[in-house]
Amino acid sequence: MLTLHQPLHVDGPLMLSWLLDGIEAMDGHVPVVFPLPPSLWPRVAGHELVQEAGNAPRGSRKKRLLCIDPLDYVDSIALLSTARVVLTDSGDVQDETTLLGVPCLTLRDATERSETVTYGTNRVIGTDPARIAPEVLQSLNDSRRPPPAPLLWDGRTASRIVETLVGRQIVAGEATLSLGVQANGR
Repeated sequence: MLTLHQPLHVDGPLMLSWLLDGIEAMDGHVPVVFPLPPSLWPRVAGHELVQEAGNAPRGSRKKRLLCIDPLDYVDSIALLSTARVVLTDSGDVQDETTLLGVPCLTLRDATERSETVTYGTNRVIGTDPARIAPEVLQSLNDSRRPPPAPLLWDGRTASRIVETLVGRQIVAGEATLSLGVQANGR
């Protein structure tokens, strides 16, 4: 699966074409599904590697990039959960693949989701098209099982925050205690 939304990648035709060239270099090893915003279709449609959903491939070459309509959140998570590897520039997708145990390759030079890299479910590979195919193939050939979701990534964060805030109010025993952060950090 491929997701792209960063302006650096999708607003300029050269970078987008460069990334698509990197995917094309996978040379038929694996098809790629790309939920594509309608505004991006005109810039992607002419690339050699693109196959529109429901259409037969043009010419004799097997197409490896299946462009589909954008997905709602539930369908997007369903597709992510069945992907063998995900290529993305999205921080949210990096988190979601970590929770789902799906290998993720981040098409950026850095990530704000460093915990996904530390945890081992995400690799930041940059945007060099020559690096995309080898990294995807390495992920596909890696037989290690993904680790379980990180500690505390259990969907109960809000409950723990409320418990902590209520606990501070009870322990402090002050009628005027605010639940906000005080000057001393408590």
